[in-house]
Amino acid sequence: SSIAANDANAYGVSFEQGIDGNAARITAGSINYPYFINFPRNHGTVEFLIKPYTYNGGMFESGYLGYKSTLGLFKVSQGISAMEIRNDNSSFLQAWHDTEPRLNTNDWYHVAGVWNCNADGNDFFQMFINGVSGYRHERNVCTPFREPNQKWLRLGATGWYGTGDSAYDEFKIFDYAKTQNEIRADYNRYLGGFAC
Repeated sequence: SSIAANDANAYGVSFEQGIDGNAARITAGSINYPYFINFPRNHGTVEFLIKPYTYNGGMFESGYLGYKSTLGLFKVSQGISAMEIRNDNSSFLQAWHDTEPRLNTNDWYHVAGVWNCNADGNDFFQMFINGVSGYRHERNVCTPFREPNQKWLRLGATGWYGTGDSAYDEFKIFDYAKTQNEIRADYNRYLGGFAC
């Protein structure tokens, strides 16, 4: 019901027990939200809980990852994951999370991607898993960063890295770049006593 309430469409989606009620299991599909005008392109945080059933595949994107002014998170083999930003000049950078914890199969994880692209001398983006930060890109990494041509927000897939098979719960977008302490508190709220 929350998918429809947010004017989204979905395919390849079933439901199973999540951390807090139902979780959406997305198998070779995605949940596609309309790209709303106030999406925090220049600074923000995306957070969700994920239980991967396979290693590979996209997790989230704004726009269509691979085109200009897009951002996304994806996972690859051996539980390694990354956040990618492609700016308006079509160059791209990736902030890898290739240390522990990794996104192993059949366990729940808290994932967050944070970006600040304000050209204020403090540009950065980075990815967190269970409150632990991966590599942090800094300075002129995502400017200029404008509204993308491909206008959607997609959970469960990205344009460049495709689909996977994972369950998702508590998907949220914030209009500011959260601190590591705030992200760690969110992880503890949902998974602190349960994650592997």
